[in-house]
Amino acid sequence: ESYMAQKRVVAGFWSYVHNDDEYENGRITRLRERLERAIRFFSGNRDFQIFQDRKDISWGEKWAERIVTSLDDSVLLFTVVTPSYFASSPCLEEAAAFQKRQAGLLRDDLILPIYYLTTGQIEGTDPSAQNEEAELAQLFRATQYEDWRPLRDTPETDPAYTKAIERLAQKAMATLKRGSAIESAAEATPKGTAKP
Repeated sequence: ESYMAQKRVVAGFWSYVHNDDEYENGRITRLRERLERAIRFFSGNRDFQIFQDRKDISWGEKWAERIVTSLDDSVLLFTVVTPSYFASSPCLEEAAAFQKRQAGLLRDDLILPIYYLTTGQIEGTDPSAQNEEAELAQLFRATQYEDWRPLRDTPETDPAYTKAIERLAQKAMATLKRGSAIESAAEATPKGTAKP
């Protein structure tokens, strides 16, 4: 059964800093909502969900456990990269955990960074970056990130903004389809031979 066909409670995980979203008056949350709807629209998968802690953790739930479980259930990690992201221990932990998970799946394309605001770590201009920050910045630089900086001030009603979200959705779907192709090839490999 392919990633796109699975009835998943969670298919993506939204890794971001709450204070960034508050500063942006909820714009980062609305970006997640619109991306989730766009993926559903183009894939036909009404069950596709992007986990976001503020939306998906119920009153009384153990939030740390719920986040770990949701990371484990997620196929994709969407990281909203800002200077605050690298200063956030929870965000660094989410990215590091997901990096290990994708390595265990023999994948290197399941982390989808959205470069939201210029950071010294990504630009290589922050000599004070700690090891964990530097490693994560290197991962983001090596990954084909989506540069959202020019769109940060674009009105959300602008057709160019909508088209950019649709491009994100198409890229996410392409990653999911690659996963399905890898799974199919692995299942077709006779026992005793190397899997891709």
